[in-house]
Amino acid sequence: MNKEFGIERIHVGVDVFHTSVRCSNTRTTLASVIQEITPALTKQGIRIRYSETVLPSDQ
Repeated sequence: MNKEFGIERIHVGVDVFHTSVRCSNTRTTLASVIQEITPALTKQGIRIRYSETVLPSDQ
């Protein structure tokens, strides 16, 4: 049985790479954590599904 762990990052900005410093730092930290936990989850048959949603800065 394949399991999936979904992570969605929602942030304000123009696109995935053009965002505030705070959101950019969060992206870097999240990528590091995902890299760190992936081997342990893979051994348990769990796949990580990562997505990003960018909200317009006027919201």
